[in-house]
Amino acid sequence: MKSTVRAMRPPAALLILLMAALLATSPAAARLDPRSLSTWADAELGEAVREGRVSAATMVVVQGGRPVLQRTYGYADASAGLPVGPPRERFIIASVTKTFTATAIALLVQDGRIKSLDDRANVYLKRVQLPGAFGQAITLRHLLTHSAGFEERGFAIGDRSDRTVPVSADYVRAHLPAIVRAPGSRIVYANIDPAILGLVVEDVTGLTMRDFIHRRILTPLGMKDTELVYDAAASARLVRPHFGPRAGAFDINTPFHAPTGSIHTTADDMGRFLLAQLGYFPDVLSPATVASLHRPLARNAPTLDPIGMAFFLSGWNGYKVVGHSGAFSGFGSDLYFVPEQDFGIFYSWAGGPAPGAGSPLEPGKLQASFLNLALGPYRAPPPLAVQPDPTHHVGRYWQERRPQTNFEAIVAANAVVEVARASANRLTINGDGPYYSFAPGSYTIARDGKPGPVYVFGANSLSQRAGAARRVSGLSDPRNQLMFGAAALGLLLTGLLGPLWMRGRAKLLALLIGVLAGGVPLLLFVIPPGLEQDIIAGRYARFLALKLNIVLLIGLAACLGWLTWRGDRRGMAQWHSALLGAAALALLVPFTFFNLL
Repeated sequence: MKSTVRAMRPPAALLILLMAALLATSPAAARLDPRSLSTWADAELGEAVREGRVSAATMVVVQGGRPVLQRTYGYADASAGLPVGPPRERFIIASVTKTFTATAIALLVQDGRIKSLDDRANVYLKRVQLPGAFGQAITLRHLLTHSAGFEERGFAIGDRSDRTVPVSADYVRAHLPAIVRAPGSRIVYANIDPAILGLVVEDVTGLTMRDFIHRRILTPLGMKDTELVYDAAASARLVRPHFGPRAGAFDINTPFHAPTGSIHTTADDMGRFLLAQLGYFPDVLSPATVASLHRPLARNAPTLDPIGMAFFLSGWNGYKVVGHSGAFSGFGSDLYFVPEQDFGIFYSWAGGPAPGAGSPLEPGKLQASFLNLALGPYRAPPPLAVQPDPTHHVGRYWQERRPQTNFEAIVAANAVVEVARASANRLTINGDGPYYSFAPGSYTIARDGKPGPVYVFGANSLSQRAGAARRVSGLSDPRNQLMFGAAALGLLLTGLLGPLWMRGRAKLLALLIGVLAGGVPLLLFVIPPGLEQDIIAGRYARFLALKLNIVLLIGLAACLGWLTWRGDRRGMAQWHSALLGAAALALLVPFTFFNLL
């Protein structure tokens, strides 16, 4: 970082000097050792680059109002052998962007232009009005804490066909997901929430979100190499992720979704943002504003970590840890700080290993290794002296963070938490374990010196700090629906054998049925660029083809049955046509379940 804290008004500067003096003499605020930090960075990030697990990485640690370590590793473009640096020195911080969006809202509260976070969002929205649901209105608090009740969708978040700024009311209405749970009832991470907060900022100020962040956050903090990106032209300054020898392509969020994950920046600039969150820019973010950003606003259960204004709050050996992580388009990032210890860290990386060539970087492991260094080995909550019988928790739970009302639902078919019983009244969750109970209904696991996930069970549900899931069984279980659909398709594929005992038009119809059945998995999982890529880009042709495919399957099966049973022939042809007709009708069940029809 080129400079420390920018020039302040005399009273503010005096206040900061006093705070720094107090921190320096406080035994609770231990100074981080730059040599140990450097060793950590080389071992965790530098080694990951050398091993080919990432193609580039950058990081900064701040404490006492200044950076104490900054490092960059790897290549801006590994194919060309170019190290990270101008003109390619920026990283996508993905969902860490949400902390900028929350900071923008906090600034409007600081300005008095937003009266209360418990106000209805519609008070401040001018382009559109959010619908009410379950007898409740959506508030700013709900949007800041991912508890507005929207389903999670990904369709068209990277659509490059419409880059109009600011986005129109018609565009917003066309891209608003359904509200599937009561506002304020549960925290379930949803990218649409900060997107709507971006509309709030724009409608209140008359500025685009990009311009407001530039004027009120980036320029005052001296973040000269940071940008909220609206179009692909900005990718010219991005480090290019590589996966083994292959360079990855860039995805760019639409302007509507930019407040959820479209900040491009450098570690130098993010050091300044960290200092602002630690209170070192009081003329930009007042002490009251900083405190409001990191104050708990909601939680899913008493034993689960809370969320503040988009910042996730957790604990490490009695210290409060505030932060957010993100991943998008070949980049991963993590930002967190410990206010009581007056330090913060940001790191980001690009790329990953070639398929099957190693393990990618994991934010949780990186965070654990750093906090072990800074705050000592993690002390997990002790188990209950008597572990309760967990039998009634065993089952399968479908995550609520997923598309629920449109054709994207198929991509979340595997978003299931599988809970099984282990020995000594413990549990395994998704095959990992054993999880132990540390409070009634609450289970966790601790290993490798880091906190494990926490699950809190209800009657037919489970909760996590930013998610919830409902128990499923029978045909409400997506796995069973997939198996049912696969069986139906397998029977329809036998239409290819129809010519062995069918004649005339029946033989042709059976062949067509078999071909169309084989086309279903090809359309869903094989034909490039892929199902998820089409969803992100907003391409609907694949799903239209699927609908036409099923309609044709059912129509052809009906015609085949009519031809076969109408004729005088009996035997294998007749029974095979009946089986194909029944399989075609059965295919309606999973396709309707996943909203593909």
